Amino acid sequence: MKRSHLIQAFWSQTLMIDFFRNQHKEIANSKLSIKLVDLKCNLNRLSDLRKFYNEILGLKIVSESEKFIQFECGNSFLSFEGIEHQDPFYHFAFNIPENKILEAQSWLIGKTALLKHRGREIMHFKKWNAHSLYFLDPAGNIVEFIAHHILDTKSVQQFDSNCILSIAEMGIVSNDVDQLASRISMKLEIEDFQEPPVFFKNNSFRALGHAGSMLVLSRKNRVWLMTDQKADIFDFNMTIGQGKDTNELIGVAGDIAILHSD
Repeated sequence: MKRSHLIQAFWSQTLMIDFFRNQHKEIANSKLSIKLVDLKCNLNRLSDLRKFYNEILGLKIVSESEKFIQFECGNSFLSFEGIEHQDPFYHFAFNIPENKILEAQSWLIGKTALLKHRGREIMHFKKWNAHSLYFLDPAGNIVEFIAHHILDTKSVQQFDSNCILSIAEMGIVSNDVDQLASRISMKLEIEDFQEPPVFFKNNSFRALGHAGSMLVLSRKNRVWLMTDQKADIFDFNMTIGQGKDTNELIGVAGDIAILHSD
């Protein structure tokens, strides 16, 4: 192939990548964004969570009381409410810059133990065009750092807590994943994650939303990736933005209410 043709092909590919990234930014601005996730934890673990997220991971404390604490996570907020006689655990993920997965891995060394799958700490989700790291917090929550390469989040700064950009995923557990997915899709007009090159759904797992903002639905007793923990149903509250609209998902004793907030 002639040099001129190689240059033309390179620039065509570059422009195509930029097109999809810009298209995704427009989609992301008009669809789902996770603003707030409010979870439960055993009251005895609240002080450990405070130390872990504030002193170890460096997240700013926005509000706290004897039984409550809230952290700022870039453009999102994560809260824990202490309760007695129960040990809830959840799965959620944080967005990090798309080029920082290796730096994130190094940064976490000495802070927490990374989970491994078949000896690997970094998971490459080819169909999602993403890389992830997983670890547990003191309450047993399965926490993920995910770098979506389709997102325009590349950073030149050294990885630190400021590279925790927002909440990327919230795991919601149900006895009937398909029914819950249908309710959420109909009420909030959120579709299955199917941006190129992925479309994945079954009756035990669904991912609704888009890269960087997803509701991950899991059937009860399905084993969470990277662990031997079976998904279970615990109360939660989350606020999501959709353009100018704000909606709440409230999970209580397995029932999930979807409310529109003005």
